[in-house]
Amino acid sequence: MSSKHFDLIVIGSGPAGEKGAAVAAYHGKSVAMIEKEPHLGGAAANTGTLPSKTLRETALMLSGLEQRNLQGLSYKLSRFNVQDFLAQERVVKDHERARIQQNLDRHKVRLSRGTDTFAAAHTFSGT
Repeated sequence: MSSKHFDLIVIGSGPAGEKGAAVAAYHGKSVAMIEKEPHLGGAAANTGTLPSKTLRETALMLSGLEQRNLQGLSYKLSRFNVQDFLAQERVVKDHERARIQQNLDRHKVRLSRGTDTFAAAHTFSGT
């Protein structure tokens, strides 16, 4: 991170980090965010809540599709492989990551990739 003053430095782009950064920036604060992972969103968007709920809903939809009566529609359920099954999860994760990036951009939150450390009491040193 270059030498610049920020009112707030947020560590991590998970739900709390994203919302905290956006709200502070909305209220006129200069905000920087430090994210060490390759994708925005933290565990909630990448390995936890969102992916697991997406997989669950996809499984429920596919397992119950043959049992649903769709008036006037004729359909045939074909075979699905693991890649097909995971496709919806990838789409949802990509959409959430893009949404987070757009939110940070809209609020002019400066994003720093990697890890930073305290160089002094009120100074971060990018690594």
